[in-house]
Amino acid sequence: QDQRVRKALNFAIDRSSLINSVYYNSGIEAKSILPPASWAYGNDSSFIRYNLNYAKGLLREAEVKENIELTMWVPLDNNSYNPSPKKSAEIIQSNFSDIGIKLKLITSDLLNRNELAENNIDLVLTGWNANSSDPDTMLRPLLSCDAKQAGFGVANWCNEEFDFLLD
Repeated sequence: QDQRVRKALNFAIDRSSLINSVYYNSGIEAKSILPPASWAYGNDSSFIRYNLNYAKGLLREAEVKENIELTMWVPLDNNSYNPSPKKSAEIIQSNFSDIGIKLKLITSDLLNRNELAENNIDLVLTGWNANSSDPDTMLRPLLSCDAKQAGFGVANWCNEEFDFLLD
């Protein structure tokens, strides 16, 4: 629930290593949830860069103990947005070990809300394909309150102010 911990995890992921190892340099580093083809994409968006020292500092500030263990659900199927989820997860697992976090990988075909709760899954490795570059087709299915209620939003997040902006 601590934003500093979420930021630290983001700063600990070496995205260039993911692009090189999983996408064989055919991908680009995301700067936002919106793709560059979207009219709403902002190239000047601030994005999180790989920075282990900053990640460690955020964890210290949040008083996270060394060798904490987190779990991440990883899909088994390769797909267009991630040709090798297991390899991606293993890279992230290695990155997290560099900041003192043990990442336990849970692999299965499908994930449901019960499995999230029963297994105390902290993180979910997922992605998204949209049939349009319109921001609504990216944001609403992933981050709206309706998506959470319908069981589609794996972020399990709802914010009425954000929904108002979407509308």
